[in-house]
Amino acid sequence: RPSQEHLLSARSQIHVHSCECKMSMLVIAAIATIATALCFTTCSCSNLWTREKSSNVFNVKDFGAKGNGRDKDTSAVREAFEAAGKARGGLVLFPGPGQYLTGAFNISSNIVVYVDHNATIQGSADGEDYPLIDPLPWYGGGSDDQQSGKPMHQSLVHSNGANNITITGHGTIDGNDVGDDALCVKSGIDWLGRTFGVASENITFRNNKVYHGHGITIGSEMSAGVQNVTFVNITMDGTSNGIRLKSERRRGGVVQNIIYRNISMKHVGTSVDITLNYHHRLHPTNATATPRFENIILEQINSQESHVGFFIDGLPESTIVDLKLIDVDVKAEKMLEACDYVEGSCTNCSYCPKCLSNFESPLSLFYV
Repeated sequence: RPSQEHLLSARSQIHVHSCECKMSMLVIAAIATIATALCFTTCSCSNLWTREKSSNVFNVKDFGAKGNGRDKDTSAVREAFEAAGKARGGLVLFPGPGQYLTGAFNISSNIVVYVDHNATIQGSADGEDYPLIDPLPWYGGGSDDQQSGKPMHQSLVHSNGANNITITGHGTIDGNDVGDDALCVKSGIDWLGRTFGVASENITFRNNKVYHGHGITIGSEMSAGVQNVTFVNITMDGTSNGIRLKSERRRGGVVQNIIYRNISMKHVGTSVDITLNYHHRLHPTNATATPRFENIILEQINSQESHVGFFIDGLPESTIVDLKLIDVDVKAEKMLEACDYVEGSCTNCSYCPKCLSNFESPLSLFYV
C-alpha cells in the first residue's frame, strides 16, 4: 500500500481553500504528502483561483466517472487531468453529489481542482492504484525509505515541477484515514533536502475541516527550510495532535514566519506540539545539520477536551525563539507535558506554559 506520507503531493505554488478533509494523509505540495488532509513539501503558493474564473472546465463525469463510491473512477479522473494539462490549464470539476473512488492522479500547472458541495474524492484502498515512481531527489526515496533510493508509491494527489495549483470547493477529500499528518508542509530530508535546497514557502491553508490524522503540521522533513506559511480558519475534531511543528537533529534547515490563526479543536490528543527533538535519542551534530524554529505565532486558538495542552521541546543547542501565544484558550486533562529550550510570550491566554518567559497578559488564569 502507499506510504503513509504520500497521499497528496505537489511541488510548487499551491493553495488549499475550503475543503473538508477526512483522510489521514494528504499532502498538498510538492515533495511530500499529506496525511489526513494535505501536505506540502518544497513548494510555494500563488493566488487563489475560483470556479467562476476558469474558462476551461473539465468535468470528470464527462470523461466517464460514475461517482457512485463503488466503481473505480481512476481512469476517468486521470483522463480529465490529462486533458486539462494538454489545454495548459483549466478547472477540473468533481460535481456533487458524488463519491469518486480513485487511485493516484497527477495535477499539471495552472489547474484548479474544484470539489463541489456533497462531492468526495475517495482514495482507493487498493495499493495497486498507487504506482511506484522514481524517488524524489530531496528524499532519496520518501520518508519510509529514508535515503535508500528505492522507488516510492505515488501519492493520491500528486504534482511535481508544476505551479499555480489550487484545490478548493466545499467538498471532501478522504484519503482513507491511513494515519499520518493531516495538513502538512515539508521540504526534504537531511543532507538530500539541504543539498537540493528548495524551500517550501508562501503557503496558505484556509477554511478546512480535519478529522482523523496527526495534526496540521510542519516537518519533520524540513531540511531545505519552510517559511511564510499560514493555517487559518481550521477546525479539528478527534485528531491525535492539533497544532504540530516537528524536527530533529540531522535535519538542519529553518522553519520561520509561521502563523496558526483562528484554529478550533476538540477531542485532540495534544493541542500544541512543537519539538526540535522528534527522535530524542539522536546526538548533537554540526550547526548545518541542526534545525531551527523562529517566529511562530499562535493566535485565536481554542482547544477543548484535549488530553495534553502543550508539549514544547527545543534543543540545548537550538532554542525555539519568538514563539507567541495570543488569545489562546486551551482546556486539557494535563495542561503541560514538556516545556524546554524555548523563548516566547503569552498575551490574553487562559494558560501560559512556564517556558514562555515574557509573560504579558493580566487575563491569563494560570502560569506554571
